[in-house]
Amino acid sequence: MAAPAARRPQPHHPQPRAHHVTRDYSYVRRDLLGILVVGLISLGFIGVMSFVVQ
Repeated sequence: MAAPAARRPQPHHPQPRAHHVTRDYSYVRRDLLGILVVGLISLGFIGVMSFVVQ
């Protein structure tokens, strides 16, 4: 009698969960404020340097 074939485990396919869509956009305001600050600092630096380099 032949030995029973080794049974390979079947791949587990979990049920896909519903995609959670977050509506918390509080981080967007903070990011835009940071971009605005960096932009203003950059423009200020360019303006000051334009007078210094003359």
